[in-house]
Amino acid sequence: MSIEEQKISKIPVRKHSKTGCVTCKVRKKRCSEDKPVCSDCARLGFTCMYVPKGADKTSVQKCKNQVEVELFVHKNKKKFVADFQGIVCDSGGSGGSDNSSSDSNDNTGVCSQVKKTLKDVEESALADEFETEMSSRVVLPTVFPSSPYFSQPLSDPINLHLGPVGMHLYDYYRDHLGKIISIAPLKQNYYLQVFLPMAHRHRGILYGLMAWSAHHLSISQEGNETRDSNYCTLANRYTLESLRFLRSEIDTNFLWSLAQLLILCGAEICQGDVSKWKVLLKYAADLIEKNVDGEISRLMFSFTNQFDTTTRYWLLANFIYHDVMCSRGTHFPTDQYNNVLSSHSDTSLNPISDVHTHVDPLNGINRPVLLLMGEITNLVRHMKSVGALSKSHSKFRQYMGRAFHLQTELFRISPDVRELQLYEESSLMHALCLELFQLMKLSALLHLKTTCLRQNKHTWEIQYLWLELSEKLDLILGTKLEGCLCFPMFICGINAADQKQKYHMEERFSDIAKRYKCYNFQRARTVMRKVWLQDDGNTGGSTDGMSHTSLSDIDVFDIGQNKDWYDIVDAMGWDISFA
Repeated sequence: MSIEEQKISKIPVRKHSKTGCVTCKVRKKRCSEDKPVCSDCARLGFTCMYVPKGADKTSVQKCKNQVEVELFVHKNKKKFVADFQGIVCDSGGSGGSDNSSSDSNDNTGVCSQVKKTLKDVEESALADEFETEMSSRVVLPTVFPSSPYFSQPLSDPINLHLGPVGMHLYDYYRDHLGKIISIAPLKQNYYLQVFLPMAHRHRGILYGLMAWSAHHLSISQEGNETRDSNYCTLANRYTLESLRFLRSEIDTNFLWSLAQLLILCGAEICQGDVSKWKVLLKYAADLIEKNVDGEISRLMFSFTNQFDTTTRYWLLANFIYHDVMCSRGTHFPTDQYNNVLSSHSDTSLNPISDVHTHVDPLNGINRPVLLLMGEITNLVRHMKSVGALSKSHSKFRQYMGRAFHLQTELFRISPDVRELQLYEESSLMHALCLELFQLMKLSALLHLKTTCLRQNKHTWEIQYLWLELSEKLDLILGTKLEGCLCFPMFICGINAADQKQKYHMEERFSDIAKRYKCYNFQRARTVMRKVWLQDDGNTGGSTDGMSHTSLSDIDVFDIGQNKDWYDIVDAMGWDISFA
């Protein structure tokens, strides 16, 4: 063997390992194969992901896609602002109306106070130089089809002139976010079937959906308060653009503006907001009030030249759901909501009552329970408005009579069989929907008994209901239906009577935070912990059974005995949404 051949033979042969992490494979780098984190990923701060043995091609591709997105975002951090500005330039800009021109039109539009509040929302969300840079943009006319609901085939999003980051946010909403926030079968998912086609025709709605995606992507999967600052910046800036479209069209395009408000409201609730979302919902309520003369069900008869029945129903159902799932009380009487949502209504009063194909993605088959929950909240607020209610108070019998009537209604209600049949995906989903309905009834009943009827959580009846509710929670957690568990988990949590029950609830909140990244769950958890601290302060108990990190976000304060979670939320200055 020649000298040259000997030298060549001594050169180590580079072996391509098939067991390295996905991140290194995507980067086309050699992996040290250290576990759980290889040396390169540890050094560069990347997510180190190994594909389990026996994983199918679909799972492997999902891992690669996730890594590619992370690497793209990491590489283009400094380009986010430029990319967003390019999107606006390509699409012709946005609102372009400065504060003076907006204020001069207050007397011809909706009330000036609401517009001023909305402007405050913009300023609090942005707080940077972007508003000045974008104020000179010109509004392009928006084309409004007669109905967005499958009115035309969806155009390629490239035609919307989105850059790489915009495309990423659009795809995330379409392929992930729009699916997890729905508890209905796919064909009933109006977040995709209605809102997405509308986004192809209206830039304000498109920017709202993209802001929602950015908010969701900014949230840590572990449920802590750490946010990705790049996604937060994107979310705020897309929110600004959406609000500018809203302000420029609010007096001329009612239903499109209503859709935009509902999307922005959902995005704020998702990111754990406790103040701005209520302004957006109040704005939506004022718009409805102005356009239907105080009777919300009239929307089902009006604007037929703009929207079909399905779309108008969805906009109302979306508004009603967010209205009944908050701690403040409803904007309209709940009997009006019953006229819209009840599938048993007379067809002369409700155009959709003979169309038994509606299971909207928020209410599901639980709408009868949710409407009663709105009535319970309204009753609680009425009782608190009179101060210290006692049996000698002039309205005591009225309020107690109403509470017992609501209790009777909760025992009587049942799901609509025709709606339940729409869950034909599998017998398991059919069974889970029935369990969820019973779970929602139990949580509403516990809520009524402990707030309006003032039953103590330590009584045998309440603890029996707690055990039933706890058992059903474990059935639903981890399924497609878990997105609607915020209120039931909260009610179960605040009625935990011992340290073992409290520890179990902490585990459940930690578990769902790994999958369902909506921060109103975290806000509910914070209030739950404050209730526990208040209970321990009143009873001389201890919170030793909780983890040492559980109280890190709690400020201990005393609001007095005989106070409930509504008083705690009010003392915090929060308007919490369980939507």
